[in-house]
Amino acid sequence: MSDRTSLQPFYRKPILPDVVSQDTMGVYDRIEFDEDLDIELPGFEGDPSEIVWQTKSLKEPLLEKYRVSEDGRLLKEEVEYEEVEGEERETLGDLPNLPKRQKVHLGWSDVEYHGIFEFHRIVDDEYRSFEAKFTDGKLVEITRSE
Repeated sequence: MSDRTSLQPFYRKPILPDVVSQDTMGVYDRIEFDEDLDIELPGFEGDPSEIVWQTKSLKEPLLEKYRVSEDGRLLKEEVEYEEVEGEERETLGDLPNLPKRQKVHLGWSDVEYHGIFEFHRIVDDEYRSFEAKFTDGKLVEITRSE
């Protein structure tokens, strides 16, 4: 049973299909901050909206894109993929040529996130890691992660 009042950080090891080893390269989701969101990251001098951050702690990462809106809501990009007719993807070796697909942006949906997730990035050769705390879908605090 989930206790919505508990806001302790929760990090899970990603659960990936059997065909992908969990020891292979990292799969992550991307987080961006709206340029009109009034936030500061502790100990970080730059503008957080100019950086695409990474996270593996929202759910099983699938290279999805999230955005924290100007009013502090966590939004997920909704997309679909369509085949591009007449074009094929370049392949190496004996792999078959597969149809080329392109991502179509459908909009943003409010995740209504409640909890804490970690996000990070290397900036100016320094690893920066933070935790974002959301209460009832609204960003309430960002702290530096140790």
